[in-house]
Amino acid sequence: MRTRLTRSWLPLLILVVAGLTAIALAQGSSNGGSSSKGRSAGGNETVTVTKEKVNGQSEQVLTNGQGMTLYYSTKDTAKTSNCSGACAQTWEPLTVSGKPTGPSKIQSDLSTLKRSSGKMQVEYKGNPLYTYSEDRKTGDVKGAGKSSFTVATVSVKAAKGASGGMNSSGGSSGGGTSGGSTGNS
Repeated sequence: MRTRLTRSWLPLLILVVAGLTAIALAQGSSNGGSSSKGRSAGGNETVTVTKEKVNGQSEQVLTNGQGMTLYYSTKDTAKTSNCSGACAQTWEPLTVSGKPTGPSKIQSDLSTLKRSSGKMQVEYKGNPLYTYSEDRKTGDVKGAGKSSFTVATVSVKAAKGASGGMNSSGGSSGGGTSGGSTGNS
């Protein structure tokens, strides 16, 4: 009798576990748990700050909502990203649908620019932010020094053309991406 009862409950137990797993995965996806490293996590800060070793020195590095290192390009200017096409596949722009958010010490330096795709890219001190496709886990800084890209740190200087007093509401009018493409790596 006991063996028969266990056998009859086993398929039901498997279905329940599979259903709970599917629900958990769906909730993770709707909460920004997708594999797209450049996107911000829903309900979390768009940009965070962590300590990482960059070129052998401990730095306060900007990261996205999933903890992936953020970069900026020295070829960009405030309100202009020069990374599109193949470049934007290697260096994925950090985009948001609302206002970018971050810790209070950097919040006032976050803004957005409107890309040619219509998406809003996050800027820090006027520098458009990107993730690097070869960074696979939090703490990776494999894009450091690749092409014109540099790890974004709290102390980064304002981008060329950035006005003082950036604000979290963005100021996304005007600008956009220029048609050029920065190198892939």
